[in-house]
Amino acid sequence: MKVLFCHNGPIYRNDRNNYFGISHNNQSLIRYYAIADTLSLLMRVNKVKEKKLEKKMSQLTLSPLEVIECPNIISVKGILTQSKEANHIIKEAVYKADFIVIRLPSTIGSNALKYAKKFNKPYLIEVVACEWDSLWNHSILGKVMAILKVPKTKREIQSASNVMYITEKFLQKRYPTLGKEYVCPNVMLQPVDEKIILNRHEKIDSMNKKKITIASIGATNMRYKGHRYVIKAINLLIKRGYDIEYKVIGGGNHSKLQEVAKRYGVEKKVEFMGAVKHQEIFDILDEIDLYIQPSLAEAQGRSLIEAMSRGCPCICTDVGGMPELLAKEFIVKKADSRAISEKIEEILNKDLKEISTRNFEFSKQFDVNLIDSKRTEIFQKIFRREVSISE
Repeated sequence: MKVLFCHNGPIYRNDRNNYFGISHNNQSLIRYYAIADTLSLLMRVNKVKEKKLEKKMSQLTLSPLEVIECPNIISVKGILTQSKEANHIIKEAVYKADFIVIRLPSTIGSNALKYAKKFNKPYLIEVVACEWDSLWNHSILGKVMAILKVPKTKREIQSASNVMYITEKFLQKRYPTLGKEYVCPNVMLQPVDEKIILNRHEKIDSMNKKKITIASIGATNMRYKGHRYVIKAINLLIKRGYDIEYKVIGGGNHSKLQEVAKRYGVEKKVEFMGAVKHQEIFDILDEIDLYIQPSLAEAQGRSLIEAMSRGCPCICTDVGGMPELLAKEFIVKKADSRAISEKIEEILNKDLKEISTRNFEFSKQFDVNLIDSKRTEIFQKIFRREVSISE
């Protein structure tokens, strides 16, 4: 059976016509072979020279795998100049496929959905992000786009025959469906070693609670990741006698955040680490004392879950699906530096071993083997149901 996966992407192609991905990688794509004999990817492809391949990119080596390159119809220019070509490619790809996986929000996914319905193809929509939050917290133009685009996405999901959400409640409430509803997280962790929590407890025992290292993960050029609110909070904590080091993990231009750090006199306390290999992220998390996810928008909170799996005491904002992960006492209002500073101080005076153990145990539900088994069962159930209906 030929399964077609539709999303904006992008993935990357080098001079030797090898494909590479960041979030779209072997681990995230192999799941579809539970029902696929051949997997086709329909998405944007950016050309990149061999020497410019970033260390966070990994080569796509799954087989059989077909990449169907779609023109960029995300930008205004692309919509005006490449829509006709893109629609032709999308239409043909959907027509040739046996089963369509449509990841929303995405422009390519929305167009593929139109043709899946036209050709009566069995399909599944994966809802992996809150389009409203992502656009609204991006820029003034983003707010306009949110008003224009989100109602259409809601209608598509509402009328879909099969929808799989990555959250337990949040995305379902924002984007309800009248069709069959399934839940399966998009975060998959390798089985955790119990030594992790033992090492964390040893670290807590030797911890100086007046001198701590905290960290956040997220692209530094995306305002909605909220790093600036932690930077401001550091200033407040220093005034209360704390010595804080803040590690910011994530690619992107961080010049604006550097300006914020300088404005608040904490530029020597903030380290921008750039893009880091996945395993190295875990090594960094093992060295910190506290993890903070200060986002203004976040569907599920992948980085938060990863920090929990290392036994980190954690704080998050009250957005997206993150409040489903932590107890209420570890959640702060978004965009509130004072609340962040007060919560850090409050947590340092709690039983950190108990907090770290709770987080570590909670993260086990995201074990890759459990998630793979659950997702495979969902895929097979949907496929059997849709094929029997079409027959």
